[in-house]
Formats: sequence, C-alpha cells, structure tokens
Amino acid sequence: MAESMVEHIDNLTRDEARKIIEPLLANIKLTYMTIDQKKLEEIMCVSDSYFRNHFANQPEMRIIEHRAPQEDGRKAKKILYFPDEAEQAIRKIIAKW
Repeated sequence: MAESMVEHIDNLTRDEARKIIEPLLANIKLTYMTIDQKKLEEIMCVSDSYFRNHFANQPEMRIIEHRAPQEDGRKAKKILYFPDEAEQAIRKIIAKW
C-alpha cells in the first residue's frame, strides 16, 4: 500500500515536471537550433507564397541562408535559418515597408 502511494506521487510529480519542462525545451530548440522555411512560415503565420514573395528573395534573407552540402559537393535544396538571424532579417525587411 505504501509503495503504491509513493509510486502514484512519483508519477504525478513526473507528469507535472514534464508539463513545465517541455515548453522550455521547445524554446531552447528554437533559440539554438536551425529552423527550415516551413517552420519559419508557421512561426510568422504566413503562407508559403507570401513568404516567398515578401521575404525569401530579399537580400537580408538570402545572406543568412544555410544549406548543408551533399555527398557530391553540391548544396542541398533545403534552406535552414538560425532563428535569431532570421528574426533580425525579417525585422529589417518589415522596417523598409
């Protein structure tokens, strides 16, 4: 009986800790990892065509694009951004409007 109560409290504590830690972990990943164009569109709440027309082809965005090299030496098609660089570039683009 005592063990089951301890296990129950332990499980509750783990669930609560997970609820607190998971959003923090998501923020850490967005701060220190790269994001692709699709995720950036999702964060900005814009469509793919709007992003391409108003942001992706701007020099501020083109200069911060990162592409992983493929085995044959060519650059990959998938574009990655560092979130802090993308935020600064987007702010510069919007300021020009």
